[in-house]
Amino acid sequence: MRIALCQVRTSTGRIDENLARIEECLKTDADMYVFPEMFLTGYFSDGDHDEEMRRTLDRLKDIASERGICIVAGGPEYRADGTYDAGYVISDSVRTYRKVHLPNFPPFTEKERFIPGSTPFTFDFKGVRFGLCVCYDIFFPEQLKSCTMEGSTVNIVISASPVTSRPAFERVLPARALENTSYLVFVNNIGTYEGMEFFAGSRVLSPDGSTLVTVEGESVSTFDYDPEAVEDARRKRPVIADTVSGITWD
Repeated sequence: MRIALCQVRTSTGRIDENLARIEECLKTDADMYVFPEMFLTGYFSDGDHDEEMRRTLDRLKDIASERGICIVAGGPEYRADGTYDAGYVISDSVRTYRKVHLPNFPPFTEKERFIPGSTPFTFDFKGVRFGLCVCYDIFFPEQLKSCTMEGSTVNIVISASPVTSRPAFERVLPARALENTSYLVFVNNIGTYEGMEFFAGSRVLSPDGSTLVTVEGESVSTFDYDPEAVEDARRKRPVIADTVSGITWD
């Protein structure tokens, strides 16, 4: 399976332009295409785009179903109880993950904009199980560990991380790959919006925590998933087999 990391600019509030960018990226040969957090509307988009989001998701589902591909992209989910920061998994259906951990420290105000989700999320595509989380979620190791214990061998992180957060992400990304002996796919926003510069830095980490692929500038890079690499890593370092649930401390 070939996975494309799509580190491309988004247009704030211009869903039509962002859809066009997705369709352009789909010209790259891959089975799965991963876009950043809140890519469909832009991270700073305000207002209610519910109807336009519905049309866009339907359009992407038609494309994905016809081509037998999967598209993972961030965007708002509008519900009666409020708006969620969502990760959409689009193939022959549209599945939705709701970001659990919302940062509310400078420069972020996500708890003022979104409602938190509550459940880790996995999905299957072409016989592979994936975990999915959004940006700040990655700093909570139990979340991707939960996905891994549910069978994921590739964990995806879609992100809107600024340059001020880069040092923290540089430390935590290899840790999440190594402790789960799983591939880690990180796709971040690129560009400057509302005075916030995103650091880009999209990459793929191997199950031993080393970097396999880095995305340079505004571009699309691919990598081929190798299940044997996961099996080999888990034989050499059986972290998942040795994980004990339900520990109590005296």
